[in-house]
Amino acid sequence: TRAEQITNQLESRTLDFEDDHGSEPPSQTPKHSSSDRGVDKE
Repeated sequence: TRAEQITNQLESRTLDFEDDHGSEPPSQTPKHSSSDRGVDKE
């Protein structure tokens, strides 16, 4: 039961993340966002 609850929590967090930051996985988002922001600033 705990495993299922943890899985559900991770899934809900992923959905929330996608709603806030788009469909990119959290692991890839920092790289893309940092590089994109750097280009925008320059």
